[in-house]
Amino acid sequence: MTVALLLLTLIPGVRAAPPSSTWPAPTGIDANSPLTNCDRAKAVGTGGECTWKLLSDAGAGGSAVLGLAAAVAATIPPPAGNYGRAEPGIAWASGFALTLGSAQIVKTLAERPRPYTYNAAYTAPAESCTGLVGPARDDCWSFFSGHTAITAYNLYYAASAIDLYAPKHSPWVNVAGYAAATLGTAFVGTARVEAGQHFWSDVAVGAAVGAGLGLASPRVTHAVSALIPHASAQLSPTFLGISGTW
Repeated sequence: MTVALLLLTLIPGVRAAPPSSTWPAPTGIDANSPLTNCDRAKAVGTGGECTWKLLSDAGAGGSAVLGLAAAVAATIPPPAGNYGRAEPGIAWASGFALTLGSAQIVKTLAERPRPYTYNAAYTAPAESCTGLVGPARDDCWSFFSGHTAITAYNLYYAASAIDLYAPKHSPWVNVAGYAAATLGTAFVGTARVEAGQHFWSDVAVGAAVGAGLGLASPRVTHAVSALIPHASAQLSPTFLGISGTW
């Protein structure tokens, strides 16, 4: 989240809220974002779906299931003594909550209009982003991509959990895991751009935030567990408090 907040001050045009119904034109890499694949479905920001959006929704949801499954697999059967029984689940849940929370906080601060609002068929509201309420508010929540961040977090958590909690395997398993996480994140990010929901910079930052948290959450929680007596590392208030707020 710290990295994302820093980028808010570095990427031109990301932070400024539109003062009127005319959105500021995107610049740089975002000027080439495809905006027309879902123009009929998303031109007004409501109703209708398209293939790319459905694929990105399915990809993000599927990654969450995979991340949770990795946490459960690392917990059952009980560990051999090198980590607390609750550790993998706490690592996954705390990192997932931080990923979701950081995406929503930064979106609220950035107030960047989504790409589909630039479509000629889109009727921009008269209010600025700060004046919008309800479903229309989602038109101004583009930076950064929550779908991409969630996908990256869960896929990289799964690969990292295998690496950390199941050390007795071929190094090629790790290579395959991290490669699959990279490809899966790239697919969902591309789908979000193709659906007109996000710019390339949105998905790039989302991928970086999600991947970073996915890699860190098992290791940070494992390090916290090592500082606490093993008997209390299962569900102690200290363990939950430290690992849940890192």
